[in-house]
Amino acid sequence: MKKICMGLLIALLLGLCACGKSADSPTENFAGTTTEITEIAVTTEEPTTEELATLDPNRPIAIMEPLQGGPMLYTFMGKNGKLGLINQDGGLVAEPQYEPPNTGDYSAAYSLRAEYTRDANGRIDGITLQKGEKGEAFIHYTLDGKSRPVKGIPDVGGRYALLDGGLYDVEKDRWKLAPKEGQNITETYRDRVFLQQAEANGTTKLYVYVLEDERIQELPEGVHAYLAELGLYRAGYAQGSPQGDKYYFKYYDQNLKHLPEFSDYRIGLFGGRKYQMVGKNDAESSLLIDQNGKIQESPYLYMRDFGKCWLGSNEAFAEPDANVPKTLLDDDLKPIYKAQRNEKIIPLYPVPYEHRLVGLIAQDAGGNIVKAFDANGKPMQTKDETQFFMDQFLFGGTLYKLKDSKWTALDLRQFLKPDVEDYCAVAMVVTEDWVIVATSFFESRDEVFAIDWTGKQYNNCPLMPFVTLERYLYGAGEQGPNYYWVEQGGKRGYVNTKGEWLFVEQ
Repeated sequence: MKKICMGLLIALLLGLCACGKSADSPTENFAGTTTEITEIAVTTEEPTTEELATLDPNRPIAIMEPLQGGPMLYTFMGKNGKLGLINQDGGLVAEPQYEPPNTGDYSAAYSLRAEYTRDANGRIDGITLQKGEKGEAFIHYTLDGKSRPVKGIPDVGGRYALLDGGLYDVEKDRWKLAPKEGQNITETYRDRVFLQQAEANGTTKLYVYVLEDERIQELPEGVHAYLAELGLYRAGYAQGSPQGDKYYFKYYDQNLKHLPEFSDYRIGLFGGRKYQMVGKNDAESSLLIDQNGKIQESPYLYMRDFGKCWLGSNEAFAEPDANVPKTLLDDDLKPIYKAQRNEKIIPLYPVPYEHRLVGLIAQDAGGNIVKAFDANGKPMQTKDETQFFMDQFLFGGTLYKLKDSKWTALDLRQFLKPDVEDYCAVAMVVTEDWVIVATSFFESRDEVFAIDWTGKQYNNCPLMPFVTLERYLYGAGEQGPNYYWVEQGGKRGYVNTKGEWLFVEQ
C-alpha cells in the first residue's frame, strides 16, 4: 500500500486552483507529453435559476470575486496565528482573533472549526468562527460583516449544534435536546442522532433521538449505524477469515423491527441512489436493493458505482479503464453508452480537487475522447469559461482541459521517478496556459516547477516567485480558489494568478 504524501495532500486540498490565463510563453522542453484530443459534440449550458436571480448585472466585479458572486468573507492567518476576516473587496472585517481549525488533529481535546453557513438554497450566507483555545465562544458573521454570538456551529441537519452532550437549535436559539448527566451523542445523521447514556449501575445504553417527532428509542444490541438511504438500522460486524471477510449483519426498520430477510447481507451505500449494491458474506454479488427494500439481480455480473451512474460488465474488472467491454448505465439502470474493448471509461474530479465525481469520459486507444458525460450520465455541457478536470488525486494523474469543445490532456505521470518509491506529482495551480507541479517522495518535497499544457517548462510564471519547496500556495477557500495567500519581502496577503496583490495584512 502506498503511503500518502501528506505535504502534497495538504497543498493540493488547499492550494489547487482553476483560474485565468497569462500571456507568458513557454520554452525549454521538459521531455513531457500532452494529448490534444479530438473535438466532441457538446451542448451549451443554460444559466441556472440561481445565477439569473442572484446578482445585479450592473454590479462592479469585486477585487476577490467569489464563485457564487455577490458579497463574501474570506479568512486569513494573522502573524499571531489567529484567523481574521476580509470581504470581497479586500477590506478588513475582523482582526485576527479566532482559532484556526484543528480538523484532522485526532489528539486535540477540543474541536475547533471555521465554517461557512448556507441559506435554504445552498448559497453561503455567512461564516461561524470560534474564540478561545477550547472554543469557549462562537461568533457568526453575515456577509455584510455584521457579527453576533451564537451557540455553536450547526452540525446536524444544517441547523443543530452539538453542545455539552446535547443538541442546540441555532436557528431558534434554544435547546432541541437538553444536556443530561452521562449523556453523549455518538453518531449524527441529518434527521436523527445516536445517544449513549451512562446508567447508575455502571452500564451504558444506546438510544436514537429522532428530530422530527422528538421520540427517543432504545436501540437493539449491536446497532452501530443508520442507513439513511434505505431507512434501516444495522447491527453486526465483519470478521476476518482465511477465505476472506464474512459478514454478520442484522437490519431493523424504522420501528426497530428485525428484518431477517436481510440477515448477513453487506449493503454498500452510495448517497442518494435509487439502488444500492448488496453482497452475501465473502462472495462477489450482482444483487441490488431498491429504495423500497426489494432485492433483485443487477443486469451485469460486475458493477461499480460512479456518481449517479453505474459501470457494468459481464467480465471481471477491477478498474474503470480495464480492457473489458463495459456499459455505462444511469441511476435507473438504463444503458447510456457501451464502450468498446479498447476504450477506457475514466472518472473526472473537480479542479481544485474534491472527492466527488463530476463527469465521465470514454477514451479510445488513440487518446481521443469519444463521449463525455456529467455525473448524472447526461451529455457534458460546455461553459463560457475553460473547464478543468483531473482523473485522480495522488501519485500523479492526468489533467484535462475543455475549451471550445476541444479536450487537452496533460499526464503528470511523466514527472514520476520510477526508481523512487511512493513518488508523487500533483498540480498545485492549474490555469488555461500553465500549471504549477509539485513532486515529492514520502514526506520530502523534491521539486516545484511550472509547465504549459504540452509539458514544457513555462518561464516567467507569475506565481513562481512566491513558491519554494518549503512554502506552498494556499487558496482562499471554496469561494476563492484562485486567490493565493503568499508571504514575500515582508508582505503577507492574497494575490491573484497574475501575481497582483489583492490584500495586504497591515
